[in-house]
Parts: sequence; C-alpha cells; structure tokens
Amino acid sequence: MTASTSNAPPLGKYLASTDKKTRDKAIKNLSTFLSDSSQDAIPKPEMIKLWKGIFYCFWMSDKPLVQQALASELAEIVLTITTTTSSLGFLSGFWETIVREWNGIDRLRMDKYYMLVRRFVNASFRLLIRENWDVKIVEEYNKILCREGGPLNPADQRVPSSLPFHLSDIYLEELDKAIRTTSEDSSISPAPLKHILMPFLQLAARTNAKTTYKHLESTLLEPLLSSLSSHEDLDDEVRSRKRRRLNSGSNEEDLPYSALISNSCFDGPSSGALPAPVLKKKLLKGIFEVASEPETKDPNRRKLSTIRIRSSEVCTLTYDVESGKVSTSGPLPRLRLEMFPQLPLDILIVILEQLPASRDIEGEISAQVLGRCAQANDLFRDAAYTLGLWESHYNARYHYSDESAELQRQTQFGNNYRLRYIARRTIDRRCLDCLDKIVEERRGRYDHATTIARMCLDAWDVLDIEMRRCNRPLVFCRPDEKLDATLTREYWAGTMIKAILRTHAVRLWSNIVLQGSDTVSFVDALSAISCFVGKGPKEVYPLLDSLIKQCRDFLNERGCPTSPEDSGYSLPDICSHICEFLRSQGFGPVEAPNFHNMANLFPHSYLTTNKKTIPLSLVHVFVAIARGLGIAASPVAFPMRVIAHVSSPDPSVDDFYVDVFGSEDKAILSLRRDIPVLLARQGVLSPVDHISPCLATPMLLRTGRNILAALHTAVRVSNSMAKDAILTAFSIHLLLTRSEPLIGQMFSQVDALDVATFISEALVPGIGQSHISHHLSSACQEIMSQEVREAAVVRLRSEEETSIQHFVGLVFQHKIYSYTGCVYGWDPICLATDEWIAEMGIKNLARGKDQPFYSCFCMDGTVRYVAEDNIQPLDNCSREVFEKLKEKIDYLPRYFTGVLMNDEWAGFSRGGLLFHQKLKKLTQRMMLLGRPGWNLLLPCLK
Repeated sequence: MTASTSNAPPLGKYLASTDKKTRDKAIKNLSTFLSDSSQDAIPKPEMIKLWKGIFYCFWMSDKPLVQQALASELAEIVLTITTTTSSLGFLSGFWETIVREWNGIDRLRMDKYYMLVRRFVNASFRLLIRENWDVKIVEEYNKILCREGGPLNPADQRVPSSLPFHLSDIYLEELDKAIRTTSEDSSISPAPLKHILMPFLQLAARTNAKTTYKHLESTLLEPLLSSLSSHEDLDDEVRSRKRRRLNSGSNEEDLPYSALISNSCFDGPSSGALPAPVLKKKLLKGIFEVASEPETKDPNRRKLSTIRIRSSEVCTLTYDVESGKVSTSGPLPRLRLEMFPQLPLDILIVILEQLPASRDIEGEISAQVLGRCAQANDLFRDAAYTLGLWESHYNARYHYSDESAELQRQTQFGNNYRLRYIARRTIDRRCLDCLDKIVEERRGRYDHATTIARMCLDAWDVLDIEMRRCNRPLVFCRPDEKLDATLTREYWAGTMIKAILRTHAVRLWSNIVLQGSDTVSFVDALSAISCFVGKGPKEVYPLLDSLIKQCRDFLNERGCPTSPEDSGYSLPDICSHICEFLRSQGFGPVEAPNFHNMANLFPHSYLTTNKKTIPLSLVHVFVAIARGLGIAASPVAFPMRVIAHVSSPDPSVDDFYVDVFGSEDKAILSLRRDIPVLLARQGVLSPVDHISPCLATPMLLRTGRNILAALHTAVRVSNSMAKDAILTAFSIHLLLTRSEPLIGQMFSQVDALDVATFISEALVPGIGQSHISHHLSSACQEIMSQEVREAAVVRLRSEEETSIQHFVGLVFQHKIYSYTGCVYGWDPICLATDEWIAEMGIKNLARGKDQPFYSCFCMDGTVRYVAEDNIQPLDNCSREVFEKLKEKIDYLPRYFTGVLMNDEWAGFSRGGLLFHQKLKKLTQRMMLLGRPGWNLLLPCLK
C-alpha cells in the first residue's frame, strides 16, 4: 500500500496541527507507518508533502527538552524504516525540505534546526554503518547531498551558504560519534573516507565562493589531516615507549576523531582499516585527483594543491612578492639556496608557464613574479624573457587597444609580448595617475580627462579592471570610522570608460567624412552606436560572431549549400534560411506598442534582450550574418521599412531583396515583380534612390532620427539613458550633416566631461576645417571656461552673513511636493534668472529670494533648485532611503562616497551623505547632522 491510498493516515495535516497532543500522536503514527514492512515506498510528491508537515511540526516545538526529544525521535525514523531505499527516500525528503525552507527560519529558531540537522547526519552515518558502508549506498546518499536542491551542490544558487558551513562543522564529529557508539556493541566495517568526503571535496573544488572554500578547508580538511598527523606521531611515540611500558602521557583516545581514524579505510571496506600514515597519504592523493579534474575552478585547484604541499614531508620554497625574497620551510629550514642544483632552462620555462594569466590580482602577481625572475640571475632571466611566456598574460589583461597605437607597438616590438606588456603597463600607470587626480580635485579634472580620452581604447582595460576592483555597495560608517573614496573612484572609472568609447565611436564615424563613405562598413558603423551607452565593440562583435557560427551550423543541418561552387547553391534559399534561423533565435518584428522603445536602437540590446525589434535593427543583424557567410548584402533605405539588398555573383542572375522584418510572410522580394508594386503603393515615382544599396551614412542618420523620435513618445526612459540617446543622435547628425543649428541644441545637453573628451578630441577634428568646426570649438571653450570659474568658487558656511541651515549631503523631503531629495550644493541667495523666479513663484515664499537656495538631486533623477523654506529634513532617515537614492541617482557617487549614520540617536536613524576625503576640504569646518538643536555632530571637515 502506498502513502497515497485512501486508508493511509493524513499525517501531514496532523503533523502541522497547533495542538501538541495531536502532533505527538502524529509522530508516533508516522514512525509506525514508515516502519511497517508491508507498506510500499512513498512516492516523491507524497514524501515532500509529508516532510512539509514534519518541518512545521518541529517549527512549533518550543521547549529545549521537547525539541531535543523530537529531533532524536525524527532522526531515529531513518533507522526504523525496514528498507534502505525507503530510508534514503526519507532522507531525500528531509534535505530537500531543509534547503527549501532554510532561508525562512528566523534567528530564534535557527539553533534547534542546527540540532535537527546534526541528529539526521548522525542517523545517516548509523544507517550506512548498518549497511556495512556499501559503496553503492554511500554514493546514493552522496547524490542526495550533491544533486540540484541538495545542501552540497556547488552550482545551485538557492542553497544558503550557512547550511554547508554547518555540515562541515559537524560532519567529522558526528561520523566519529556514530562509529564510536556503534563499535561498542559490535564489530563494524571500516569507513571509506574517499566516498564519505567526496561531496565536500567536490564542493571545495567547484564553488565560486571564496568563503565557502575557506570554511571547508579550516573546519573539515585541515582538522582531519592534523588528526591523522597526530595519530602518526602517537604511533611513533608508542613504539619508542613500548620497551619501558609507560602508561603516562597521551593516548589515542585523547586525540580528536580517534574512533574514526582507527576504523577507516580509503576506498572500500574490503581493504580493511588502514594505519594513519597510509590513510593520510591516500587522502592527500585523493585531494590532488579532485584538484586535477577539469570541473575544478582554477583558484580552488591551486588551493587544493597547496594543501597537499603543506601536509607533505617536503621542503618548500616561498617567494614573497613584496620583498622579493625566497624563504624555505619544511624539514630543512636552514638549507641555503646555493645548495640547490640549477634546474634546466626548459624545466624552468614549464614552471613559469603555470603562473595564472588573468585580469585579477592573481594575474597581477604572476606578472610581478616574472619580472622578479628576470632580476634573479641569468638562467631565470633567460626563462622569463621567453617570447611565448608573456603572450597569455598580455591577451588575458588587454582586450582592447587603440588600433594605430597597437600597430605602432607591433612594428616596434614585433612578437615580443614582454615589451608590449611593459608598454601597456606604462600607459596603465599614466591612466591611473590621471584617474587619481580626477577623483581627488575638481580643479584641472577635465584636463586629466582629456589625457585619458587621447589614450582612447588603450585606457579601457585598466579602467575596467579598476572599476571592478572598486565595485561595492554603498558604505555606511559611524563618525569615528574612516571612509575611502572607493565608490567615487568606481563612478569616475566607469564614466571615463563611457567617454573613451564615445571617442572611439565618433573617430570611427569621422572616417566616413574624412576618408570616404566606403571606409567604414554598415555593420561596423551601426555596431558602434552602443559605445554611447558604455558598451564597447567587444560586447557586440562576439554576439554577431556567435550568430554567424550558429547560422552556418543551422544551414549545414538543413543541407543548404553555402559555397557558390557547390551544386544546388541558391542565394535566395540561403537568405530565406537565414531569416528562418533568426526567427528560431527569437528575432522578429516588434509589436506596435514597443516600436519606439529605445532598446530597439542600440545593438547590445537588440542582440540580447530586445530581439523583437524594428526593421533597421533586424537588417543590421541579417547583413552581419550574410557577410560573415560571404554574401554581398547591404541595407536599402526603402520607404517605410528598411530592407536588405543581396547581389548575386552571377551577372546573368538578377539581384534581389530580403524583407527581414516581414520574412515570416514573404522573405524574398523580386526586383521585377515585387519591388515596383510596393513602390507604387507608396506613391514613389523615382525609385532609383529607394532601391539602391546604401552605405553607412544613410543608415546612421536614419538611426539618429529614430532615436529623437523615440524620445518624443510615451515610452519612458531614465534621465541618464535619455542624455546618452540625445548625445548619440546629435553627434551623428552634426558629424554627417554639419548642420550649424544643431550645435546650440546639442550643447544644451552636454557637460564639461563630454566637451573635454569625445567632443573636443573626436567630433571637432572629425568635422574638419570649416566654420562649423570653429563654431563648435568656441562652444567648447565657453563651457570649459565656465567650468574653470565654477571650480574656483569655494563657499564656506562660516563665512556667509546669511545663516545656512542645511549641509551638503542632507536628505530631505520637500514640504509642498513631498518628493525626497539630497543637497549637493547651495547659494546664500537665489541666483536663478528672473524668468525662473517669476515662473516658480519664489516671491510668494515667506523669505522670497533672499534666503539660501539648495541644489538638490531628487529621487526621480532630476536636479532641482529648492528654497530653504521648502526643505524638511527627514526625521527617520533609514539605510533603505540612502540605498534607494543610490539606485535612482546614478551620478550620486560623483559627489558622495558613503553615508555617515547614527542609528541610536533618540531612537531615530540620522544620516548624511559624505564627500570623498579630499573633497571635504571644500566644505565647512563642521556640519550639524539635521536641524538646529540636534546635538549629534559630524567630524570636523577641514
């Protein structure tokens, strides 16, 4: 009978009852029901329901003695079940329920669930001991732990880290306890450590979390190896004392895990218990084998290998990167380095090839080690100067490069990647020096930004590495804690990445103007549009390359010839299949409500998240794939809808057109039959201009118009995205049309950083010598002059005649409109124009315009100018408010690098945003945290 039949007890309902007597009776019925050998195995869905009831039964046990008794009673059910398969099914339900419900356990109940897990781990070991450590059963139990949804699965993000932490804390202890208690009653088979520990070894090898690896090593692997070493030392001591028959001193039972180590084997119980030295040697070998598996993460591979080295009886050499010294450890601590024989050069090269090449700190250290080796002696220098040794480090660190600068390095250094690496690191240092000055001081900031912009893509990698290094959440600190500028540094690194990508894009488009329309392909020109939102070519081209490869496989699977030399080769068939492939990948026509979505216009978006997109974007993808397959495809500025033109290599065959947007209905359009009909419907009398293949220029201009149209629709975009889109559209039109009226419209949206980077370094030179260029340069100079004037102004509240009530960094609520904002600047009186003062009704305020006015960021991303009368500091400024401000205002870290909080002031949370330490010199000496009368002061800001 199964648990789902009609006469099975409804245990789940009674187990979750609020009445203790009902729950106690249900537990007894559960034990009786599961131990009945006449019952069939419970199906998995029924077991999950049953365990949900058990979980909440334990949840409602509130007294410690009751909890302990219930935990023991539940765990003992594992052993009362008559069949091993059913016992494993019961354990499977337990672990699946624990993992699923773990995050919902509050801190007051966590200890008792820790105890429940401990009891079940012990019962599991006693079950395996009862089965004489049958390897198949042990592996079946391991599958329960390691499968998706199991507590030791390294890839399942749903598993809370505290659960494997707790298991590693108790696993050896409970295993030792289970062996000790069971061996007192009868002889038992030795425990196979390889199979028992394999889930933890695989978790240590494959986890992405450094803390998880560190915890497993410190609580499981190191204690076990240390205990094996202690037993090994005890064996030697016992042998030396055996003749004297001394009973004093340490004995085996005093050592940790003595029952486990004296009753353990490595692989299978049939080999019998092994002595501690042999067991330790086999365990270290097993760790090395796991470290050698291809699924092992590289950082974990090195750490696991280090365990073997530390635990082996060998002399090891340690190289200190900072001091450049080599030290020895192990059985020969005083061994002089001069006594070591010289390694052959080829062996030394192989050793140096093992240094990891990456963009993180390990790759940095690897390069430093190679540099130190070059300074050691002639042999090490010859090894470190090996040409192929530096190539992997160069390619791992540098993904981008300025094309002309890289060509110059190739000409100068050839394939000597060491010298090329040194040249790039020199650029990196210059770039980071400029970044330091940008972060620290407003004066001269944009001169340094110009320097970075001139490096262009050569600066991208170091800025990307720096941005990722500084990436962290908003920092909250107390008045006595020091705060660094990491958040502000991350902001400026990311901002400069966007600036140099814009510089790259405008320089690319400038080639169309300066060198001819055919110098830049349609695919390259359109792909560069994403640079204006911070997505470089390396984020777009791999997506297109992947589509080309997948499409080629798609065509081969359908037996469609792709070479003109093949029989049956048909361009229309290939193009139809390309359209079919695009539909299979999710590409297709956008629905009308989303037609003007801004994401339809930027390649990185419509290649990933917005594949349902507009005709021009679909043609961009189609042309990229077609050209990747050797097909001469080009866009066509057809009325109402962009289509693709395909040229046949056979002069006797007509060219044809592809309607990618409408390909599901009809993909191939004939020049003689379909095109005239479509043109006639649009009333086009002169068709030549509308059916000829286009170069990049018309498509860029069309994209610019689409962007401006999208900004005037009801589809809402963020303020930062709107600015990026405006700069994209105006840059394209100003560069390609040289329309003078556009300058004023564009410069109403730009800031000093835009002027100092892509406008002055790419847009102005790209237009060439003309009165437009002169006008543009004058507008740039005006903005930079204004920036210099503003940077020179430093206001101190203590020097003002008017009392300035509020401080920079204050979070407030507007008294009238109730929006939340943050102060980032102030004026002693209203300095806005008379028109603005009249429009906003400033004269109707109690103090009119003769009161301090504050420049503020608002939660909706806008910037506003607010009178002091309208500012109401938040009475209870929680951390969530600051987190939301950072989320909504992406440029907040430009000014502020953290939050000063006091959660204990009169029961309220008081806080204010803090400047970077260097910027504090520009603020007043002391600022009051909130309204006058509060006694909590910020540190002196000198």
